Amino acid sequence: MTTTTSQENTKRLIARAAELGYTIIEINPDANRIELIPTDPASYTPPMTREWATGQWLVQTTTYGPLAPDEIGRVVDGYQQATIMASLVERLDAASLAPYRMTR
Repeated sequence: MTTTTSQENTKRLIARAAELGYTIIEINPDANRIELIPTDPASYTPPMTREWATGQWLVQTTTYGPLAPDEIGRVVDGYQQATIMASLVERLDAASLAPYRMTR
């Protein structure tokens, strides 16, 4: 079986998202849509959504209340991972990816 460039791009995106704490749910090249969620909902990795009018990815912010310094470090890490993920998907043209839907 021959792997196409779009399939390779999709595999790389899924792998990189996993490294950053995200799971790719769906890629729809025809609709220029990439849907992702934090892999561990109990982690400090924030949800992200795409603003369709601008194409910009938005990171959901949350107030956690008082936290110990080590917990604050984990919150910061989560936002840093989200920033990296946002810049990654913002640069992508979903048309360069293969259609994908996570099986549950």
